[in-house]
Amino acid sequence: MVRTLLCLLVLACTAHAQGLLQSGPMVGYSDMRETKLWVQTTTSASVHFVYWDSAAPAKRYSTTDTRTIRQEACTAHCTADSVLPGKTYMYELYINDKRIERPYPLKFKTPPLWQWRTDPPTMRIALGSCAYVNEERFDRAGKASGGDEHIFTHIA
Repeated sequence: MVRTLLCLLVLACTAHAQGLLQSGPMVGYSDMRETKLWVQTTTSASVHFVYWDSAAPAKRYSTTDTRTIRQEACTAHCTADSVLPGKTYMYELYINDKRIERPYPLKFKTPPLWQWRTDPPTMRIALGSCAYVNEERFDRAGKASGGDEHIFTHIA
């Protein structure tokens, strides 16, 4: 009986922590020596991430514990700063010290250290000025000043 009650209590606490997650988690920028992780809670809460190199999962690192507050839309920007270049890291989200399960793998990659070693990574850049898509019911009479999404097919 005691074991059953204890299991129900743990389940209730985990469900409560899941309910505190509003949005995310999401990976922000990723540099060679740090990566930003973002999350939003439904109300003020304590948030941190635990992360590890996917090739060496025994050694775990943790971000600084961050308190989300209403004045900042209950968002947390946590920095994973114990990372090395060219590695893939897995991570877990904790809200109020409870691990939050997600239905997909949580991972990020750091860019490789290429300077003075290899050619720079290949990249593509799309440039444009602006796109204005009309909403007919709010558009002015006569010739509209905007257009449709056709510009994006030329950029791709």
